[in-house]
Amino acid sequence: MMPHRNYGFLIITLISILLLLPSFILLGQNANSLVLPLLAKAKATDDRKSLPFIAEGFKLCRQHTCTDSIWGMLYQRKSVAYYRDFIDDNLAIAYSDSAVQYYERAFEEGNILIANSYFNLGEMQRAIGLNEMAKINIQTAIKKLDKLADVLPPSSLDSTENNYNYSLLRIYRKIGDTKSAIETGQTMLRKTNENSTYQESLMNQLGLVYLSRGEYSQAEKYFRNAIQINSTDAAYLSNLGLILLEQGNIESATRYLNEEISIRTESLQIKRDKISLAYISNSHANLLELFLQTKDLEQAEYHYTEALRLLLEVDSTSRRPRFAEIYFKKAKLEHALGRYENSLSFIAKAMDVAAPQLAVLDTDEEITIVGSFKRALEILAFRAQVLTSQAKYEEALADVMLLNRLVTQSRRTYQSSLSKYYIIQEVMPVYELGIQLNQRLYGQTGDPKYLEQAYALNARNKAILLLESLQSDRAMTFAGLPLEVQEEEKTLRDALTEQERLLYSAYQRDQEIDSLQSVVFEHE
Repeated sequence: MMPHRNYGFLIITLISILLLLPSFILLGQNANSLVLPLLAKAKATDDRKSLPFIAEGFKLCRQHTCTDSIWGMLYQRKSVAYYRDFIDDNLAIAYSDSAVQYYERAFEEGNILIANSYFNLGEMQRAIGLNEMAKINIQTAIKKLDKLADVLPPSSLDSTENNYNYSLLRIYRKIGDTKSAIETGQTMLRKTNENSTYQESLMNQLGLVYLSRGEYSQAEKYFRNAIQINSTDAAYLSNLGLILLEQGNIESATRYLNEEISIRTESLQIKRDKISLAYISNSHANLLELFLQTKDLEQAEYHYTEALRLLLEVDSTSRRPRFAEIYFKKAKLEHALGRYENSLSFIAKAMDVAAPQLAVLDTDEEITIVGSFKRALEILAFRAQVLTSQAKYEEALADVMLLNRLVTQSRRTYQSSLSKYYIIQEVMPVYELGIQLNQRLYGQTGDPKYLEQAYALNARNKAILLLESLQSDRAMTFAGLPLEVQEEEKTLRDALTEQERLLYSAYQRDQEIDSLQSVVFEHE
């Protein structure tokens, strides 16, 4: 599922530059009039070929006096060139941030250039996996755009608003805020007509959201709708293949994933650029997943090697979020081959990409997740299970508690309890593993901290069960289940709550709790 760089969204346009030209000339800004043609030449390519024109523009502005808006345009063009040609994403973001600051100074009353500069900054951050930062900047861009509703042509306003909200939808999905993603996507679908190019893209994005929730039938429906509009888009074919793989339809999944890589390979032969390399790398990663599930480990190894080799041609630093996915799949491959230490080594490489701050952060600091939040949770959960199977209980428990910390941290950013529910539902088995590990370590050491952690994780599970029970009540009523069945479940639930209260009270008084714990688990 390769999120492509949508260069159409980088919309600081030549038109906006030319519109400003008369005012610059009237103000007698001689340096500006010399730099504007250079900016137009840079905009014509927007890649590394534009850098000499941009460098000449900077030179002129340093020698003479340029307005803040011209400085902003120079930094914006340089950021786009660095981003589009994969020169240096971090520098691209730094230049884009400089553009924002210059535009803010140039236009006190607001201007489309300010809104677009925040949007471009957010898009670049999203592309390299800094989704929380991206969300802030895209939301700021939307607020800036709203203030221009009375001065922009309706068609331009609608198009720009669609670009901004589409990016926000993708960010919501990556950080796990699935309810906000669905609401944004559905609102956009209602506003677009059947001939809009947004229709198929929105269908695909909504399919990815439902896939992340594990709602496979809904995801499949959206992917098939996207393919019905555009049957040759490789991304839609691969996503449908992956959803069929999740549902166990190996034959159909294989057909769609092979069709995807065939399209990508043909495209690469026509134009061997870094974008095409990134796409074909992802095709191999999808086939790696296929052969992992079918246990054809020799084929899985081949596709891992190709996926990594091609992605390294795009980014030799190995910091792009996609590396975390490839290393994680390689870890699963090594585990399937019985090479457990190698598996742990690749999990560590995956985590170093997904959460690079972990090696240097204090325990109280927030952790920045690079790329998909759900993938970071999957990596941690897998490592906890591998470590447990090797009787490395302390290390396994450390991963469980780290996962719990990430979940707690992320849930603060979600407005919807439904989004929180779907994230926690994913990690319930890990919490249960953590409770078992704490019980085992308490039995071995007698250290009360393990009981405290077990209780904390059990309380988290209780909160999940409470939310599930609310969903269950609605479901039972809707399904017309007999009242006596509903009452029986409520009675058991009440008994469980009472036993947990007794357990907590005994724990606080340092009393014997083993028997109470047994009753709690029996009631659960």
